[in-house]
Formats: sequence, structure tokens, C-alpha cells
Amino acid sequence: MYPAPVVEPPSASDREPARWLTIGAASALIGVSPSTLRRWDSSGDLPAERDAKTGHRVYDEVALRRWMAERDRPADPGAGPAWPIAAPLIGREADLAALDAAFAEGARLVVVIGLPGVGKSRLVASWVARVSRERRVASSAVGSCVTRDALAQTLAAVVPGAARASSADAMADDLARTLREGPTELLVLDELENLDPDALAFVARLARESVPVVATSRARPHLSGERVLPLRPLDAAGDTSPAARLFEQRVKAFGGPAEPDARTRPDVEAIVQRLGGLPLAIELAASLAPSVGIARLRRELETSLAALDADASHGAPARSVIDALSRLSSEAVAVLEAAAVVAGPVSLEDLEHVVGAPIPLAPLQELVDHSLLVPDDASPTHRFTVHTLVREMVLERAGEGRRAELDTGHAAWRAAQALDLARDRSSSGLRTILAAEDGLMRAWEWWIARAERGEDVTPAAHLAVALGRPVEILGPTPRTLEVLDRTEAATEGQRGDPAARGELAIYRGYVHLSRSEFDAARARYRAAVALAEEAGDARVEALACCQLAWLAARDGDQEEMVAARDRAARAIAACKDPVADLLLSSLQAQDDLSRGHLVRARRGFERVRALAVRVGDGSNEASALGFLGAVAFDGGDVDEAERCYRRAVEVAAESGARIMEGIFMGQQARALHLAGGADPEPAYRAAIERLEQAGAARFAQLFRTWRAVYLAQRDELEAATRELDHCDAFPDRQARAVVEMQRGHVDLARARDAHEEGALAAARRHWAHACLRAQALGSAAEPLRELRLVRDYLERSIVAQPFVLAGAPLTVGWRGQWMEVDGARADLRRRVPLRRILWDLALRRLTEPGRAVPAEELIDSGWPEERILPDAAIHRLHVALSTLRRLGLRDLLRSEDGGYLLAPQHEVDLAGA
Repeated sequence: MYPAPVVEPPSASDREPARWLTIGAASALIGVSPSTLRRWDSSGDLPAERDAKTGHRVYDEVALRRWMAERDRPADPGAGPAWPIAAPLIGREADLAALDAAFAEGARLVVVIGLPGVGKSRLVASWVARVSRERRVASSAVGSCVTRDALAQTLAAVVPGAARASSADAMADDLARTLREGPTELLVLDELENLDPDALAFVARLARESVPVVATSRARPHLSGERVLPLRPLDAAGDTSPAARLFEQRVKAFGGPAEPDARTRPDVEAIVQRLGGLPLAIELAASLAPSVGIARLRRELETSLAALDADASHGAPARSVIDALSRLSSEAVAVLEAAAVVAGPVSLEDLEHVVGAPIPLAPLQELVDHSLLVPDDASPTHRFTVHTLVREMVLERAGEGRRAELDTGHAAWRAAQALDLARDRSSSGLRTILAAEDGLMRAWEWWIARAERGEDVTPAAHLAVALGRPVEILGPTPRTLEVLDRTEAATEGQRGDPAARGELAIYRGYVHLSRSEFDAARARYRAAVALAEEAGDARVEALACCQLAWLAARDGDQEEMVAARDRAARAIAACKDPVADLLLSSLQAQDDLSRGHLVRARRGFERVRALAVRVGDGSNEASALGFLGAVAFDGGDVDEAERCYRRAVEVAAESGARIMEGIFMGQQARALHLAGGADPEPAYRAAIERLEQAGAARFAQLFRTWRAVYLAQRDELEAATRELDHCDAFPDRQARAVVEMQRGHVDLARARDAHEEGALAAARRHWAHACLRAQALGSAAEPLRELRLVRDYLERSIVAQPFVLAGAPLTVGWRGQWMEVDGARADLRRRVPLRRILWDLALRRLTEPGRAVPAEELIDSGWPEERILPDAAIHRLHVALSTLRRLGLRDLLRSEDGGYLLAPQHEVDLAGA
């Protein structure tokens, strides 16, 4: 042990002189590494202060020796943990249970391994604190002990009954015998990675011949009979994850707010994900949060992790990683550099593509042993991940020339595999792209920079196709939009691969669809068709034509829809692409559903589902299940509809199709609502929240309108009106039509209130307003199931709530099917134009008394969507009005200001169906 350097005390004027040691000298005195000393010091148990001149921590040697003597006393049953506990143990229940299970199964040597700062010592300390109540424990940090002799001397100081023998061999034998025959029942060792092979063999001997051993180590020691328990970073997904909870608890401990603010939760989630769930890094970040604020801390960490090394008293993650790297062979460092460049789950084959040569297994195993390359348990293939902190330190330490070499190999490999990734339409293919997104982005940035300097744009376009693939399922993100924008700009001056440009145009179309910019989306899909023709790529042509057919069907343009669908069918026949085939089949089934051909629609969606399962496309499988729910709902089988919707939500969630998941959550809530079951409002709220998170504003607005309907039916008119006003700003014409029709339910609620108060005229006026809203779209809603569903439900609600005004001279039956004037009834069921005109006049009489309806509007009411010459149209109208007068409206129907109206001085009554 080297001599302890002396420094000046922090303040010598008001205390007795003391011998103050630096961190290095104090760690040598105790027999631990400096990082372990800092970790212990963070608990506040060590006799230390901060030097007034340098700001470093210094330690009183006398008090430190007294602390060591107290700490090295033999542990009794019920004694506390072997090491000071600096932070709570959160999210480690499974790891503690694994330790229990290992010793219950008879293990003699259990080694907890993991990254520096992952919490190995903390986990074992917590476990020992519990088991020491039942068994006698001797514990020690290996620290700077390297040889067997040094280890034996260290252990002799903490094992009850052990004596210092005259020779090293005699001391080792005596220690083994004392442990075997003495009161100690468990030996606990920290930082096993510091031992040489002889010392490690001695640990294995103690475990085999004496007492069970539990140890921590950064690297797997490969000892006979060992049981290795890998310790991974904490789960950091979500603002209530173990990593987030640890961060919030430590922020509170360092003087931050007691409860997290709802506004800061996204920042907390981003911070712990940026730190990769590493407990030591989380501890250090939490110590900074009270000073700089959580939002500022997030911005700082997104730029650099260097801030975590500012407070040396808590240890430094970067220095710990550097120490771990220094223990590696040069071959292992080279493999780790390649893995760091990929920035995602990586296979051995992937690494060989990057370096351009076969990789020996020995350095790969070395990295796994040191927990620097971690097998990805969630990957269906054998892949490895590199922790965020390790990746950044490795790339920072690699020279500029080495990084350029690796970037070149990585970019070339990613460009070559990009199109294959994009054209794997299965859910696992999408997950592969998302898992590799960081690596794909690095490669795309490498190629797009060259394309913008005038070099070939094709590799960047291929990578953009892969990065754009998730847009269809997950919606656009700022990163995706940047890729599409810059790649599109780069291809304007160069031709590039027209098939790839066509596919990028399709993804651009999805972006426009997410914003309800349907004309812009249609233009993109037409551009994609033209590019596909230029490239001779039938697959891209089929996909674009399917989207054009869907847009035409949405607008009710049957002729355009059939033309696009037939063209898609011809393209599919040429390319035999199963994904395009299932899209086309889905279009046909949706057309059957809209037309009410439920049997054909069911068969069609069952075929689509089978195709999706065969391809592994979870998004389209969820879509087919959801449409099967719609078929069941339209057929009156609400239970089957609810089952299909529930399964669609599950499949969409499993495949990561967030938009699809939210849509069918909303459909499920609506089925519950229209069936009159349990309160659907929580289900509506959950669906709306999911869709807004996914960026699907149009669908979120749709279910907001249905939630408003439910609120109106509960007489919560202010809340219902607020929801509909929120939706009214949406630019989509069809969405605005839905909002307008759903306002009819607010009118009906007001009619109910007025009726209960005896204000029958006001009740009838509100009821008439609802009727006008229901017929606002006329026949335009017929081919569109969503609009038809909204309209039909409003009409059913209207019919169920008639308000009769006794003694009115004119009563008009539902939709003008009959009229009764002073007790004389005229049947108009076979005279369609007459009843339409009469119904329009009656509604306007109640909603706008005294206002004449222009002749053009009455012509549109009587003969909608018919092309009639102006003179002939006026003649038809005059004949129709003359007939109504002859049937009883002679004194009630007036001509005024170029239009016609029912005289406002006479009451008009409307009857339900």
C-alpha cells in the first residue's frame, strides 16, 4: 500500500490538527477502488469533508480507521447490510428473487455481473441486509487486492476467528478452515474483476470447500461451479417505469419537488431513456436536477453526457466505462467500435458487414463477459446491444480516421440492405426497422450529405424508403419528415432510382393523409404511379393505385374508385405482391360493406385477415378484424362486433400499429355507446388520447364528436358543445359534415329541456334544427359508411322524440310523407318531389319563420343532383307548388321576395314517423 499523501484540513482554526487523506490515499487505506469509495461516501457515513481550497473530498485518517474497525466487526444475525445504502432499490424484485432461487437450488458461488454503475453492489447489499437476519455474513470489497495473498490478508481481517499465519499458503489454508468450521455462513465479495487468476481460483476454492460465496464483478470470472446472474439497466420505457421512479425519488432526496409535475413527466422519461436506465447515471442526473431544473437537464443531456462527470463525489460513469475499456484486448475494442457505429441491436453478421472482414469469436465473447456487448433477449434472432453511455465513450475515444472508416462501411452496408428492410411488410420487419432506426439515420445522413454535394442520390433514397416505412403505421415524426424533405429536395436535381422515388411519394401521401390534406395526398399517389411506370415497377404502381382507389371511395366517386382498383389489379397480376393483393382485397370488401352487402364483405375481410397472417402484417390483420367488427355491428350482432374490435386492438398493439389501435379502441367505445351498455366515456377518452399521441388528429376528432353525442344525451350540453367546437376547426370537409350532424344531438337535448319546461314552440324549433342537420348532406352520404352511420343514428334519435302541438292548422308527417290541413289528410308517399319540397318548407318555417326559401333551393330539394335546364326546373317547381296548394296549402303557402314560405302567422306541426 503506497504512502498516504497529506493535505491541509478544510478549516484548521477551530479544531485539533488532523491527518487528511486524498480520495486515492483513503481508498488505498480501506482497500477499495476510488469509485467504490465515492459510492460509499455518497451515503454520508464516511468521515469526510470538502477541502476549502480545491473543492475535493478529503478524509480524516484517524476517524477513517475507527470507521473501518467498526465496519469490520463480525456480523451477527440481524446485522445491517455489508455496504452503505446510498439509493433505494427500485425495479429489482426479479433480480432479488433470482439470488434467492440460486442459493435455494444449492449454488455455492453466485456472481452478479453487469456494466459499471448498473447497481451490482447495491443489489447484493440489499439482499445481504435481508439474509443476514438468518445467517452470519462476512463481507469485504476486493478493492485493490489483486493477488491471492492480498485477498487472504483482507479476508482474514473480516472473518471471525481467522489468524494471520506465518506464510501466505498457511494463511490461505487457515482462512479456508476457519470459514468452514467457524460461525460464518456466507461470504460476500465486491469487485471481483480486480483479482488475478490465482486469486479467483482461491475464491472458487473457498466456495467449494468452505462457505457459499456471492460476489459482484464487471466481467464474468469463468470459475468452476459459478452461477452467473447478469444485471441489466432498469426499464426506462414510460413515465412510470422503474428508471423514472428512481429518478423522481432521488430528485426528491436531493431537495427537488416532492411530487413530479405532470408537465415534467415527458422530460423525466426522456432523461432516463437517454441514460439507458443506468442507476448510477440516474443518481448523478437527479443530483443536478434541483439546481438546473428537469427541462434544462434534459436539454443538456441530449447534447452531451459530460455533465454527469462534474460531481466527482458521486463517481463518474464515463471514467468507469473508460476503466472497463482499458481492460479489453485491442481486438475486442475494434469489435466494440463497430457495434457502437451500428447504434442498435446488431448481429455478428452485421458487424462483419461493417468491418468488411470475418470477426473471431474470442473478442466477441470477451465483450459479452465484460457486459459491454449484451445479448438482446427480445430479439427473435441472436443480436447484441451496446449501452448508450458505452457507445458514446467508445466513439469519442476512437480516432477520427477510425470513425470515418467505420462510418463508410456502415453506410454502404445500410444502403445495400435498406430496400429489403422496407419491403418486408411484416410486423417483425417494421420492428426491425424501428430497432435499427438510429443506425439507418446515421447512414442516411452520411449519404444525403454526399447527395447534396452532387453525388449519386440513390443510396440516400433507398435509406429514406426504409426510414419512411413506419409512416404508414405510426404516422409522421419530425425525424421522418426531415428524411422525406431532404431526400425529395436532393432528387429534384438528379434522377436517381424512380422506383424508390415513387415509394417516397407514397410515404409523402401518408403524411398528407395524417393531416387530412386529401388533394395533396392524391397528387402524391398519382406522381408515384407515374414514377412506377417509368421504373417498370408494378409493385409500387399497385400500392399507389390502391391508395387512389381508397381516396375515390372515400369521396363517393364510384367510377374513379373502380378505375383505380382495376389498374391496381392489373399491376398486382404482374408483380404478384401479397401485400398489394391484400390491400386490393380489403378495398373490395370495404366497398361491399359500404353498399350493405354484409355476407360478401365478411368473406372478403376473412380473406384479407388470412393473407395478413400469412404475410405477418399485424397492421392489416388488425384492420381486417376491425372491419369484421363493423360487419357484425351493421348486422346487429353487437357482442360479436365488440369481440372483433377487442381482438383488433390487441393485434394492433402487438404489431405497434398505434393509429390502428386507437381507431378500433374508438370503434369499440362507439359499439358500447350505441348498444346502450355501460358508460362509454372512459373508452372514448382512452381512444382519443391514443390517437392524439399517434398524430392521427382526424380520427381523434371523429371520436370526439361521438363523445359529444354521449355528453349531450346526458344533458351535459356545455361539455358537448365544447367538444364539437374543438372539432369544428378541422379542415376536412367530411369531418366538418360529421360535426354538423352530431350537433343535431345537442339540438335534441335542448328540445327535451324546452319540452319539459312547457316551451313547446322552442322544443319544435330545436327538433326541426336537428332534422335539417340530418339531411344536410343528402345523397352524398349514401356511399360513405361513416357519414351514413352518423346520419342514421341522428335520424333514429329524432324519430324517437316527436313534439306535437295540438290544434295546428297544418301538420306535416315525417319527411313530408303526408300532410293534414284542418283535419283533411293528403298522402304524398308516392309523390317524392312534393314531399321533399313540403318537408323543406315546414322545417324552414320552424327554424327561420318569415324567411322565404329561394326557388333554387326548393328545386334542389325536390330534384337533388338532377341536371335540369333552368326554364324546365322553374316550370317543374311551379307545377309542384300548384299541386300542394290544390291539396290544401292554398291559404298557407305564400310567394315572397322570389321565394316561397309557409305563412308565419299559422302554426305548423311536425309528426314523427
